[in-house]
Amino acid sequence: MNNETPPPPLRIVVAFNACRRDLESLALAAGLAARRGGELQAVFVEELNLLKGAELPFTKEVDRIFGTERAFDPLRVSRAHRIGLSLIRQELDRLAERLQVHASVRTLRGHFVATALACVGEIDVLVIGRRQDHSGAERTAGRFPASTLAGVTPGTGARQPVWAVFDGSAGALPVVAAAAELAAGEGRPLHVAVPRDPPGLAHALQGWQAAPEKPLPATIHEHEVHPFDPPTLLRRLRQSGCRMVVVDRAQRDLVEALAEAAEWPVVLV
Repeated sequence: MNNETPPPPLRIVVAFNACRRDLESLALAAGLAARRGGELQAVFVEELNLLKGAELPFTKEVDRIFGTERAFDPLRVSRAHRIGLSLIRQELDRLAERLQVHASVRTLRGHFVATALACVGEIDVLVIGRRQDHSGAERTAGRFPASTLAGVTPGTGARQPVWAVFDGSAGALPVVAAAAELAAGEGRPLHVAVPRDPPGLAHALQGWQAAPEKPLPATIHEHEVHPFDPPTLLRRLRQSGCRMVVVDRAQRDLVEALAEAAEWPVVLV
């Protein structure tokens, strides 16, 4: 008789605000939850600075269409929050029904990055979506294929890669494993950023590739990054292209730099 307690389901949170309604990140997280039998939660953060600024009588904003200055309307801020939350609820309900995953929505109030990162201690995976102004041709090139939600693995083609940051710390190998799973599931190549020193990292990474627990993506590339710091990593991601980047939640400086840049979905494990 087996008395072992089954492990708890994978807990995945996707963080949004009025400017980061990246529904593709929600699809990414929903696909991962479906493959792993996980639970999915969308957290909508009402930006504290925006709410406070809207209450000040002298606050101004610039019209995005005409470029003219106008009074900052609190009702417009409230409406943007309601619209953003409604879109997220609709998409989450659609994904949950299609993929048969348990999903929920929670609303928090605070500074976006700090509030999103505060969720890390309670969950297994945190996805921070990118800002909406990163769109157009760049967004079209990196769009998740419809086959993602159907469970079909498309060909890699010229798809933007999934990046993992491997620094040799205790959380480094799980980061690469998670990135490999995401890359394989989305039919994308995997790019791994490694430091030039210490020299044993490349060997450790090769050993992991030789005995993976899960299917590997079709293409894996290693990139030496020197110096191994957030500004240099950001430049490499921009130069090489990136669909999403997976990092260790303990790399606080890097996580904050990526989240503030908001150019790609950031996955914390």
